[in-house]
Amino acid sequence: YVMVKWKRDMIYGIIIIVAAIAGAIEVRGLNIMGNPAWITRPDAYVWMWLAIMAAFAIALVVRALRKKDDEVLEPIWCKDGVITIAAMFLYLLVMDLIGFTISTFIFETGLILLYSYRMEKLNHKGKKLYTTIALYLVVALIATLATQYLFTEALSVRLPKGKIF
Repeated sequence: YVMVKWKRDMIYGIIIIVAAIAGAIEVRGLNIMGNPAWITRPDAYVWMWLAIMAAFAIALVVRALRKKDDEVLEPIWCKDGVITIAAMFLYLLVMDLIGFTISTFIFETGLILLYSYRMEKLNHKGKKLYTTIALYLVVALIATLATQYLFTEALSVRLPKGKIF
C-alpha cells in the first residue's frame, strides 16, 4: 500500500483534531474551584495545549489541501508505529498501578531500546553493548526525573503514586 504525503497529513490532521475535541469534552467536565483567575487553574494548561494542538492540526490539513504533495511515504501504520501506540496505551493503563515514575521509566526505556535496535545502534557485542544499554537507561532515568520535576514542582501537578509500589 502506497501513501502520498498530502493524504497522510490529512489523516494525521483529522485524527489530531478529533483528539483535541475529545480532550476538550473531557476537560470541560472537570470541576475545578478555588482559583478566581482562569490562567491560575490547573486545567488552563490543558486547554492551552489542546488549542495549540488543534491549531497545528488545522494548519496541517490546510497545507495538505493546498499543496497536494504527491511524495510517496511509508504507510501510517507501520510495525513500529503500532508498537508505540500499544506501548502508550499500556503505559497509561499501568500508571495507576505502579505509579508515574516507574511506568514512565519503563515506557521510555522500552521505546529507546526498540528504536535503537531498529536503527541498528545495539548491534555491538560484549562490554560496548552493555555500555550502550547503560547509557540509554541513564537517559531514560534523567528524562523521567526531569518530567516528574517539571510536573510536580513547576506545574504543581499531583502524579499517580501507584497502588502496588
